[in-house]
Amino acid sequence: APYSRAGVAAQAPRRYRRATAPSDTADGRGMDERAFEALAEAALEHAMERIESAGGGELDVDLDGGALTVELDSGGQYLLNRHAPTRELWLSSPMSGASHFARGPEGGWRDKRSGEDLAALLERELSQALGRPVSLAGMP
Repeated sequence: APYSRAGVAAQAPRRYRRATAPSDTADGRGMDERAFEALAEAALEHAMERIESAGGGELDVDLDGGALTVELDSGGQYLLNRHAPTRELWLSSPMSGASHFARGPEGGWRDKRSGEDLAALLERELSQALGRPVSLAGMP
């Protein structure tokens, strides 16, 4: 190997490939932030409309700033909000606690631990709380 003046073996210049670090617009599944925001907002609006319709005055439902709050007459409160950095919907439930939902490969929002569908979980819990069926069918 050729030597430099300092007596150290000279090395050929290294070529580096530019690393593809995660950006603010990609989540690893190809959903950019704008697409996530639109999909999450559509899901929150759909849930608000369906829950309000089923509540019949027994629920206080509010959607503000990407956070859906559902207050039960019994005092329990649901909070469903979007979390853009992870491309997830986060749920705080008085019945099942905290859960994080990511977009499933076939659509729908799936709990990252149990795999349960967000719409199915809310339907079950709100139906139990109200004593009548609540449907979130067609949730984006």
